[in-house]
Amino acid sequence: KKKVKMNLQVQLKDWAVPVNVKANVSSAPILPKLTLKPATLTLKPHTNDTGTTSWKITPAVYAEDDVTISRITEGTASIANTGDPYSFSANGLNAEIDENTIAVSTDETFDGSRARTFKVYLSIDGVEYPITVKTLKQTSAAKLTLKAAGTINLSIPGSRVKVTAAMKNFHKEYADYEITQIVAANTSSPDLKDQFVIENEGNVFTLTAGEGLQTGAYTATVKADLGNETIEKTVKITVNSKALVQSVTLKGKGIIDVLRPGTTVTLTPTFKNCFEYELTDVVIMTKAKVAVTEKFDWEEVDGKIVVSIKEGEKVSHADKYTVSATYKVNGTDVTITSKAAALNVKQGKSSVKISTKKVQLFKNDRFSTGEVTITVTDETVSGIAKINFVSPKIAGVDVYTLRDLGNGTYAIAFNNNTLPAKKKYKGGTVTLQIFMEGNETAKANTTFKVKVTLK
Repeated sequence: KKKVKMNLQVQLKDWAVPVNVKANVSSAPILPKLTLKPATLTLKPHTNDTGTTSWKITPAVYAEDDVTISRITEGTASIANTGDPYSFSANGLNAEIDENTIAVSTDETFDGSRARTFKVYLSIDGVEYPITVKTLKQTSAAKLTLKAAGTINLSIPGSRVKVTAAMKNFHKEYADYEITQIVAANTSSPDLKDQFVIENEGNVFTLTAGEGLQTGAYTATVKADLGNETIEKTVKITVNSKALVQSVTLKGKGIIDVLRPGTTVTLTPTFKNCFEYELTDVVIMTKAKVAVTEKFDWEEVDGKIVVSIKEGEKVSHADKYTVSATYKVNGTDVTITSKAAALNVKQGKSSVKISTKKVQLFKNDRFSTGEVTITVTDETVSGIAKINFVSPKIAGVDVYTLRDLGNGTYAIAFNNNTLPAKKKYKGGTVTLQIFMEGNETAKANTTFKVKVTLK
C-alpha cells in the first residue's frame, strides 16, 4: 500500500484563476469482499442435513463477478474435487453453488465415526473466503423400522398391503431396501415370496396376491443396505378372503356461480375396499329427479371430478342439484355407483353501479332526455342480460320510456308515441330492474330507482 502526493488545479466556472488543491491518493487496489452469513455450518451425518450459506459482495463494482469453490481442506490436507468450480463432491462431502448461496451436505459414504472440521474456500477474482463446516460424530446406530398397512383379501382383486421402511439416525433415501423372504408366521415353512406380487418404489413395497397364495398370517423380512452395513427386520402380513362391500362416496368443494362463467365444483371420491377404479359415467339431476347432465361439463382431473356449466346452457340457481359417479373397480367389469352428492349451484352478488339517480326533463320539450350510465364493476361477471323498465302511468299508459344508447348508456325520455296528447306530464320515479347473464329467475339482481324532475 503506497500513498502518492498530488497537486491538482481545479478551474471553477466563472473564476479567472484556477484553484490549487493538494491531495494524498492511495495506490493500493480495492479488493472484492464476501460477507458470509453464516460463516460456520454444523452438520449431522447420514440424516440428509444440509447447511446453507449466503453472501453479499462489496464493493458494488464486483457484484456481477463469479464466486467459485476454489478448494476444500480438512486440517492441513486438501481434498481433491471431482466436481467443477461451482460444485464439490469427494469423500461423502458435497457442496453446490446456486446464485448467491452454497449448500453443503454429506451422503451415505461420509465417515461419521468422529467429529470433523472442514474449510470450504469461496473465491472471487482470486481472493478466498473460507466457510467452516463442522460435522458431528454419529453416536447412535442406524435403526430400521417397518409399518404394514392394509390386508390382502383374496375375494377382492387388487387388494394389497403396503410396507413402508423408515430409518432412524440414517437418511432413508441413502439406503437400498429389499424383501428377502416371506414365510408363514409361526411355522418353519419354506420361502413363499414367489406367491406374492411385489412392487418396490424407494422405501415403500406394495404386495398383492400371486398364484397359489392361501389365507393366513405371514412374516416378511426386509433388508436395508446402508453401504457399510446391512440391517434386517420382519413385519407381519395378513391374507384373508372375507366378503366385503365395495363402495364410493363423493364430497364436493367449491361453488358454481351462475353469474360467473368457468366457476367449478370439485368432487373428491373416497373408495372403500377398492384398489383399482375407472370412472365410466357421471349423472347430474335436479331435486325433482330430472336428469340435466347435458347442461354441464365434467372432467376427471387427478382422480377428482370437476363440474361446470356448459357454455351456452341455462341453469337456474333456484333449483337444487346432485351428482353421482359410476366406476369400474379392481380391474373387473364390476361397477359401483356413489350416492348422490350435493352440487352447489348458487348466484353470487353482482357489482353494478349507476351514474346518477336523478334526471331532469323539460315540460315544453317532448324530445328531451336524461341519461344514465350503468356499469358492471366486476370483470368476473358475464354481463347484463336485460333491464326491465317500470314507469309511472297516466290513464294506464307509461309516462316515460328507456332507450338504449349503447356502451352502457341509457336515455330516460317522454313516451311520446302512446301517451294521450291532452294529458299533462308529471314527474315521478322510474325503476330499472337489472338482470345479469345467468340469472334464470324472475327476481332482478339489482334494482335502481331514478327520480325524474320536470322543469
